[in-house]
Amino acid sequence: SQTKEEIMTYFSIVLGQIITFILYAAIGILAVKAKVINKDGLGVMSKFITKIALPLLIFTNTINGATRKQFLGAVPIMLATALMYLLLYLLALLNTALTKTGAISTPLAMIYLGGIFCYTDIPKYLKKAEIYGTVILKMCIFPIVFFYLLKLIPGITQDIAVTMSVLSALPTMTSIAMLAQIQKSADAYSAGMIFVTTLFSIVTLPLVCLCIG
Repeated sequence: SQTKEEIMTYFSIVLGQIITFILYAAIGILAVKAKVINKDGLGVMSKFITKIALPLLIFTNTINGATRKQFLGAVPIMLATALMYLLLYLLALLNTALTKTGAISTPLAMIYLGGIFCYTDIPKYLKKAEIYGTVILKMCIFPIVFFYLLKLIPGITQDIAVTMSVLSALPTMTSIAMLAQIQKSADAYSAGMIFVTTLFSIVTLPLVCLCIG
């Protein structure tokens, strides 16, 4: 039936992302086991990702969202056109360097998590009831309720409502573990939270998508 096909489509998309996450995390685990990276090295990596790579990713994604025509349209002085083309060429070179640097933030973050998992008692956090409460409330109930509340707001389209609701249904961000490690605040707990919520997202995300889709 169509419903089963939709579930399988959502499931395959989420599963593909989870497999990618596992592969990157496995690299981090192997790096720690092979003593290429230790816990101090993971701390340095987390600072690099959160303070350099991730901000560059956000910046370049924002810049790349604007077309050249839109950029030039903001400059009303025609005599500046030649200068603008030169600047655009230089900016394009800069943008390429920054984009490639920012692009490493996602794989590095997942490799970092794999390394952190080596220093985290994962079975301990599999027994934490409050984490499962997060899965039920934050990843299942809230996104659906949020979707129908957005539908009540004039001007909010179906696409916007679906996108925002799906974003709210995502598992805990990998950057949370890095920020917790930098602040020396429950970094192991945050890693355990990420592990469990990511694992359950294989089931919860397709179900949420089906309910709001």
